[in-house]
Amino acid sequence: MSFHGNNVSKMKLNINNNVAPRRSVQKKKAAKALKAMIVTALIGGALIALFIAGIIVFNKFISQPAFIVKQVTVINNQTIKASTIVKMSGLRTNMNIYAISLSSITHRLEKFPDIKTVKVFKRHPDMIVIKVIEREPIAVVVNTKGHEDIPIDSEGIMLSDKKMEYALHLPKITGLRNVAYHPGKKIDDSRVPVALEYLDTLKHIKKNTFIKVKKIELEKPNDIIFQSASVNKIYFTTKFSTEAVLKLVRVIDELRFQRINADKIDLRFANVAVTPRLL
Repeated sequence: MSFHGNNVSKMKLNINNNVAPRRSVQKKKAAKALKAMIVTALIGGALIALFIAGIIVFNKFISQPAFIVKQVTVINNQTIKASTIVKMSGLRTNMNIYAISLSSITHRLEKFPDIKTVKVFKRHPDMIVIKVIEREPIAVVVNTKGHEDIPIDSEGIMLSDKKMEYALHLPKITGLRNVAYHPGKKIDDSRVPVALEYLDTLKHIKKNTFIKVKKIELEKPNDIIFQSASVNKIYFTTKFSTEAVLKLVRVIDELRFQRINADKIDLRFANVAVTPRLL
């Protein structure tokens, strides 16, 4: 009986497949697994110990008298009392300076309707400084009967009633019906920001042309009418235009030069219409 080489090479020998592993091999595997468990437990215990030690060190650190806040300073406030701002910030003089979240204080203060922006920073070792920019009233919305008037800033944001005492001399906005008073919210009328932009531009565009605005009428949906101390009605469109303000300044300067009083100045069209005041 003979075997061909090709047939022999294709034969596979399965040796010891069904033989049980030796006892020594099983012991080595068990020892290796036990060693891995012990190492894992040691590492875990070390991490827990470090965590606990970190908490202890941190607690000791924040309780150090050298880092306790001794002074909270408020700067740049105009009408809001410093004590009010400190109270709203939630800061206390017994807090550790390193345990204070400046972003949380900023967020808390900027919720107040009369505050526009806040910057909070630390002066080591024991001082917190709060720098605020307040929202200042630029006009007063005259509400309908039975509703209180509302001071607003140049962005149309409704301010708190505490700002009203600083707004009594400001222009009155009429023609808005039943405005719901929500300090910190904007007046919901597209003409208001346009009227306020006209008003603000008039205040800053030319110092020697004094135009004292007393009233802003929003009775008609397509008109913004200013009443000044010298002109009864100044008509603007509901789309802001710097050119319209420049025209008004030029017209008023010319009228003063000619010693003419105007009853109406209409800036809604390309050619400015002036109605003289009847004596």
